Amino acid sequence: MNTAHRLHAGHVARASIRSAGIVFLSLGLASAACSYRSAAMLPSPTDLPPVSTAPYRVRVADTLGIGFFQSETLNQSRKVGPDGGIQLILIGRVDVVGRTLSEVTEELTERYAEELVDPQLTVSIEEFSAMTVYVGGEVTRQGGVPYRGGLD
Repeated sequence: MNTAHRLHAGHVARASIRSAGIVFLSLGLASAACSYRSAAMLPSPTDLPPVSTAPYRVRVADTLGIGFFQSETLNQSRKVGPDGGIQLILIGRVDVVGRTLSEVTEELTERYAEELVDPQLTVSIEEFSAMTVYVGGEVTRQGGVPYRGGLD
């Protein structure tokens, strides 16, 4: 390669590097603008619903999981009925609506103790009931919307 070609090739290489740098800089600025726009669209912490520190109380349509230590055959999953109760193996109906998980666990332990030797169990919420808020008026979409915050 002669000197003129080498000089021209070097100039082209520097121009290519400069062009690539401009493209990367442009992409970086565009990316920063998008992330700024996304961050600006997020609600501020004061706009979020308050967090409740009170123990959760069971509601109609919650799904409860009852798990037994070393007795998997008794493990159960039950949806709370509209009457506020669940039906369980061996002990029958138990009213659970409005009670904390600790209260339900205590009652189930006492009632299973009549049927089993030293029952050890836990009660958990497998699925929370979906609360629906109905929206109407001058809104984009009228109708029921699932609500996940506190109504206090």
